[in-house]
Amino acid sequence: MPTAFILAVSASFIVFTPGCGDAMLWAIGNTERIGLATNFDLADTRVGLTVGILQRPVQMVRPENRFGVEPIPLDLFPSNRNWKGLVVLGDLSTKSSLDPTIAHLISKEERTEMASRPVDYRLIENAWARGQAVLLLHVRSAEDLTSFLRDRGETMVERFDVTLQEAIGPLLRAAGEDDDMERYVADNYGFDIAIPRGYSTGEDREGRVVRIYRSVEGEPARFVLVHWMPSDEAPDTPEAWLDVRDRLGAIYYDGDYVLKERSNATLGTFQGESAVCLSGVWQNDKYVIGGPFRSFGFCRGDRCFLIDVSVFNPPGAKLPYLREVLAIARTFQVVNPT
Repeated sequence: MPTAFILAVSASFIVFTPGCGDAMLWAIGNTERIGLATNFDLADTRVGLTVGILQRPVQMVRPENRFGVEPIPLDLFPSNRNWKGLVVLGDLSTKSSLDPTIAHLISKEERTEMASRPVDYRLIENAWARGQAVLLLHVRSAEDLTSFLRDRGETMVERFDVTLQEAIGPLLRAAGEDDDMERYVADNYGFDIAIPRGYSTGEDREGRVVRIYRSVEGEPARFVLVHWMPSDEAPDTPEAWLDVRDRLGAIYYDGDYVLKERSNATLGTFQGESAVCLSGVWQNDKYVIGGPFRSFGFCRGDRCFLIDVSVFNPPGAKLPYLREVLAIARTFQVVNPT
């Protein structure tokens, strides 16, 4: 995926944000490793089940664990609660040493509601630090959790991952961004998207494409592509959106194509609204390379958009870098719907 592109100009799912405004520091660490705070014994089956679902592999080019999980002793939690990703696991129907932590995350009324169920969870942004996502998981018994994870475990972890991506988007901007290019894109194309420091940009006005990418020797290559069209030209099936992604790869990524047998198109959401979600693997026979991609097709006003993200990192993990470009994609906002 060479970058040959013309530079333009230099259970229930509820997300709470109980933070303390501008006084909060930014979260630390990476998105590969998340902390686990629990009052359960680490040999408890409920802990093992929780760690197992969080670590369950995600298909990239090869399977990669979604997260690495590191238990945090409760007496050390106050000095480690500013990680980007945290899981708080306990039985909310009983009093425990976890109570002060739970009280910081949710109200008494919310705790009572969660405790009334065998298993329940909440997703919280910016609980102890900005750019942070916390999964609060209430579990009564191992049997209850086994049943819940069988039916809803993947959905819970995927939503936690999305919440983490959305939380770190502002952090990427705070680390530095190309304000001039962001204004240029907003003024000329009617949408806003983060362009973090170190990323380059390109545009094809005729092709209705803006690209944001980081391609530095010695680093994994990361790509974001935004394509738009009038709403009456939008694909009418999920599979047709996959064809659009295939066409864009051929044009803007020097011959990339979608491996259809390793890719899928499903109905889902993007930023809480209906979208077509694409997931799979791209390949380029010219350079004998490949990597994972994710795309979202959706409409806003009288335009429809396809936002595509992809990564090239042959010697190492792809998922952490894919999560970074997904975080950029999730900062997208239409500022001029026409």
